[in-house]
Amino acid sequence: MGAQPSPGSYPGNASLPREVKEKILSTFRHTLNLYSEGKLEDCLIGCDFILKMDARFAPARQLMEKARNPNAEIDVSQLEAIVASTPTRQERVAGADVDRLLVRAVESFNARDFDAAIAAAEQVLAVAPGSPDALEILDKSEQKKAAEPVFDGCRRRALAAQVHAHPAPLRRIRPLRQAVPPRCRRLPPRTDSPLPGPNHTDRHRSADERRRRHRQRSSHLPKA
Repeated sequence: MGAQPSPGSYPGNASLPREVKEKILSTFRHTLNLYSEGKLEDCLIGCDFILKMDARFAPARQLMEKARNPNAEIDVSQLEAIVASTPTRQERVAGADVDRLLVRAVESFNARDFDAAIAAAEQVLAVAPGSPDALEILDKSEQKKAAEPVFDGCRRRALAAQVHAHPAPLRRIRPLRQAVPPRCRRLPPRTDSPLPGPNHTDRHRSADERRRRHRQRSSHLPKA
């Protein structure tokens, strides 16, 4: 039996894309779980699937041989060490769900929707028990929810006190009619039209009147 690849290195075709190698490692870890559960037929199917993606992936050949011959001198624990830090597909999906639920819990908390934040945090803990982020959000949300009735009561009392101390302008300012004494409330109508000025006829009459008076004074003077 050849030397086992070191944990953390890819024991196959290193030129494959990273996404393909990650899929192979994830599938191989799931296949190892099938072997540990005694599902040898499913284990063989998994190994065959891996070898079709990467024919140079030696751990799959070794596991296939071990599944067919339990007496083969193959250390399964060494195969497990190769993918010890590789999440299975189910774990990747669960991890994505955890991240999504954590984001939802934080957004709900910031929006003061504490019931939704508590529900999202509890869903995270159901998938990932002991998650420190979920526990922190859950604790803070429960504290805020418990204090919410007290906060609302204080807020209502503060608003009521503010309205009492500073009434609305329409209630605070007396109407102008009430401020004016009754005797001054009725004023004569205002006339904005200008006073009539003398026209040309009036000017001619004034000149004639001056000449008539001058003749009268002149007639009373003694003649030379």
